[in-house]
Amino acid sequence: MVRNSSVSRTVLLVVLLGMAGFVYGFLCAETRIPPYEPVHRAYDWCQRHFVFRRIRDLVTGRRVEPLPDGSWQFLDNANWYAGPGDGGPGTDFSGVGYLSGYRPPGDLKGVSVFKRACAQPGLNLITSGHAQEAVLMDMEGKIIHRWAYDFADAFPDHDEAEDRKEAHIYSTDFWRRTYLYPNGDLLAIYDGYGIIKLDRDSRLIWASDCGAHHDLFVNTDGLIYVLSRQPRKIPRFSQSRPVIEGFITVLDEDGTVLRSVSVIDAFERSPYALLLRRKPIVLPDLLHTNTVQVLDGSHEDRSGIFRRGHVLISPRNIDVIAIVNLAEERVVWALTGQWAAQHEPTLLPNGNILLFDNQGHYGMSKIIEFDPLTQEIVWAYEGTPENGFYTETSGTTHRLPNGNTLIVESNSGRAFEVAVDGEIAWEYFNPERAGEKGELIATLFDVVRLETEHVTPWLTGLKTGLKTAP
Repeated sequence: MVRNSSVSRTVLLVVLLGMAGFVYGFLCAETRIPPYEPVHRAYDWCQRHFVFRRIRDLVTGRRVEPLPDGSWQFLDNANWYAGPGDGGPGTDFSGVGYLSGYRPPGDLKGVSVFKRACAQPGLNLITSGHAQEAVLMDMEGKIIHRWAYDFADAFPDHDEAEDRKEAHIYSTDFWRRTYLYPNGDLLAIYDGYGIIKLDRDSRLIWASDCGAHHDLFVNTDGLIYVLSRQPRKIPRFSQSRPVIEGFITVLDEDGTVLRSVSVIDAFERSPYALLLRRKPIVLPDLLHTNTVQVLDGSHEDRSGIFRRGHVLISPRNIDVIAIVNLAEERVVWALTGQWAAQHEPTLLPNGNILLFDNQGHYGMSKIIEFDPLTQEIVWAYEGTPENGFYTETSGTTHRLPNGNTLIVESNSGRAFEVAVDGEIAWEYFNPERAGEKGELIATLFDVVRLETEHVTPWLTGLKTGLKTAP
């Protein structure tokens, strides 16, 4: 009898402790009371580490073997939100409005929303993870032009065995970012290996194996700024294996490397060096810098950090954005705290910064525009259970001339243009699918809205059907 009573008390205690733990865990998540921050950081680290991601895929059974070449996501991971109707290229839902609810995303391909009255006119330069190519598409989904070039032809002396050895550095079967010149020439990044320049007919002009990845910026003087990375042994970070060190690399118009500045060294030479230790080190990629923008000096009157030639970057793995003085090779400003695993910080003409916050909004993503000096948020588009806006990695955002914001939800293969009041003016779903049952969608790395006048001179001579103003 005494023993039964003891067992009952033990069971009751375990139940009460379990309930208390559940309630406390709920309160931690909602109010961020201790130990929310260290637990959240540990979870965030596990989400990024390839071993834990591999275990997750095996447990959930979502891994497809073998995966096709390129960068692909599972359709069941996509947080696509849709209103009534089947949609389709050129569809105008302006008289319908969105209602709460989801529908299976597999039937959504191409342009699903186009509200002519409020969308920014132009053409869309699309970079997708399905192939080594980019396309120029009109607002209704018609392909106007296509560029493509095989990695093996661009870099014929590359050792294939090296690719397998350094698989965590190179991704050469798709383009990560592109840039279109007004004459039809195109820059394209093979992620982690190099950058090429093609003419409008996809003929190779030059190729540089500089280790370019993620992003590029073409300055007004013609110089090309890219992020690059190389393996290097840095004992203070890892005694046993090389780490991936990131650089800001400058090339001339012919693809010749002029200089490279180490991002790690730039931090360590600055008052912001301690930011390198604010989170657990993610090996082998220490910082995973994903954005580069050269500042034009138009806001230098507000602060010297905005001096012409300074560079805005985004080291994702430490949740920091920073401005680097390339001449002195040091960080002159850095900020963190309102985002996690961010992408695409951009200094806007009004002096604010537009930023894609991937993982810092209660399990969703958000776009914020904020004053970099006061940190006041002046505009935001936030993920909610109703709109499902979230991409764990990648993602871009661009402010358009009409004040709307173009957002690329990369892992969902979706791009959409949102007005200041949150209205969806245009929406596009990557039509590239793979897998035995079409269960994979190609990662949508970037969509850039170009004014038609930007490409009219060289497109006029092609049989594209492009309509231009008289």
